Amino acid sequence: MKKATKITLLIALIMVIVGTGVASAAFVLGARTELYWNNGFQVIERGERQEIDEILPAFSMIEAELNTARVTIRYGDAHRIEGVHYDTLRYEVQDDTLYVTGGTGRDITSTGHVKRLTIGFRNTGTKAGRIVISVPYGMELAQLNIRSGTGRIELVDIVAGSVRLRTGTGRITTRRVNLNDAFINTGTGSISFEGELAGTNEFRTGTGSISFEGGLSGMNEFRTGTGRAAIRIPMPRERYSYAVRTSTGGIRINGERQGKNVVQTVADPLGYIQLNTGTGSVSLHFSE
Repeated sequence: MKKATKITLLIALIMVIVGTGVASAAFVLGARTELYWNNGFQVIERGERQEIDEILPAFSMIEAELNTARVTIRYGDAHRIEGVHYDTLRYEVQDDTLYVTGGTGRDITSTGHVKRLTIGFRNTGTKAGRIVISVPYGMELAQLNIRSGTGRIELVDIVAGSVRLRTGTGRITTRRVNLNDAFINTGTGSISFEGELAGTNEFRTGTGSISFEGGLSGMNEFRTGTGRAAIRIPMPRERYSYAVRTSTGGIRINGERQGKNVVQTVADPLGYIQLNTGTGSVSLHFSE
């Protein structure tokens, strides 16, 4: 056997042995386990139940990146973080920003530097935590950026600008909010919005419905890959320009059946609506 062939087979054997060891460690350690390298040392962390309830220094921006958790942002009596989590959770207030990370394999800092990279395996199990972040009543958040791999994101009674909400799997809901310049995206999961929306906004789902009810102004795009879209606005139809299209599904505007591609253009509109579904019906309803 040639020397090069022997070396190749040896490397393959080593990879099989390492892979078997990693899989065995995952089985023995159980769910919610991480294997990573930290300053050259191999470290294994096992996620355990964490209960938190802490008053925080003041902040006006939130940056959160979580692996498996339900996240709620709401008004309360103070700047506070509370709830239960089943993974390594880190949070700190720095430069007027609350940074929260858990199970992502890296720490976020105000400069965006990566402190830790995860390699090997991560088996996070099926238990999802619940994190609640509160800000004082009447406060307006300058920036809100939340990403959840698997889990629901919920905003309640919040006023915020420059909003980015993203889930891989999980729905996003808002109630009685006032947002400006919002990007809301799910891979698999519905979006349900109740409140006021202004500025430049984009709602997207890969698989999941979009439901919107409330005031709307500015430039707005709603798009689903597979899923229906229902938009209800308490203003006359004549105040809006819109372009509505569906590949497979019906379109109704104020209850009346339309074609597959509907466009309305008005002078000096209060808002512009672009609404598209790949597979799914569309309902657009204005006040009479």
